[in-house]
Amino acid sequence: YPNINIESIICYFDQSIILYTSIINAIIVGMIFIIYSWYNRQGVCNMYIYNILIEVIWTILPIIFICIMLLHSIRTIYINEINRGSSSSYVNIIGNQWYWIYNSIESRISNIGRIIYVDQPLFIRSNTCTSLIISSLDVIHSFSLPVLGIKVDAIPGRINSVNVTSICPGLYIGYCSELCGSGHGFMPINMVVY
Repeated sequence: YPNINIESIICYFDQSIILYTSIINAIIVGMIFIIYSWYNRQGVCNMYIYNILIEVIWTILPIIFICIMLLHSIRTIYINEINRGSSSSYVNIIGNQWYWIYNSIESRISNIGRIIYVDQPLFIRSNTCTSLIISSLDVIHSFSLPVLGIKVDAIPGRINSVNVTSICPGLYIGYCSELCGSGHGFMPINMVVY
């Protein structure tokens, strides 16, 4: 399910893992080289203890590493913020004990079914960018649709949002993944994409 935000976050994660792994490997190889040369030759230890060049390198390299991480993170956050403003529709989702309230024009149709189904599902059009604005009125909830890779906390007094784009039509079933009280197991999420 192509979702611009999820793809950019996954790409950020992959690139970060490669960056961190390469830096850690370089540090390990450097340590092995220093230890190996220290035990094989005389006088090498003094070269590494009082060497100005090495001190400049191990001061400058972490600064460069932090700058690369900063620029990479800012780029990903900027891409996600740009996509947030290009939504064609908005849905307010409010968590209560123990049900969800969806405020959008499309979510006024009722559907009664088993415990995994809800009376008021969330209706979203396919091939559009929809911004889900998530909050709570009473306790901390977590709006979770695992199939789409969405898990956003609903915190009282705070507004979180996530963009959903280019989803295939169908019924997506989720749940509240935060232990919010005794009725926690009875607040499923149904999102109908048409």
